[in-house]
Amino acid sequence: MFNNQPFKFKWMIISDVDSYPLLFHCVSEKDRTCALAALIYWVLGVSKECLILDYLIIYIRFLICTIQNTN
Repeated sequence: MFNNQPFKFKWMIISDVDSYPLLFHCVSEKDRTCALAALIYWVLGVSKECLILDYLIIYIRFLICTIQNTN
């Protein structure tokens, strides 16, 4: 994941303060956006426990939406 051009390009944009404010979101549900958000949080000093909790909340919400859409 960290050795591909699209990811390097995203990190370059995030590193550039002239890009702020910045919004990014997923389009194909492959966890890349979540990994990028977790890295940003980690760089900013967010605890490992908070990162895990954030991921779990998002994943549970995804599961609920998936179940609702199949009924």
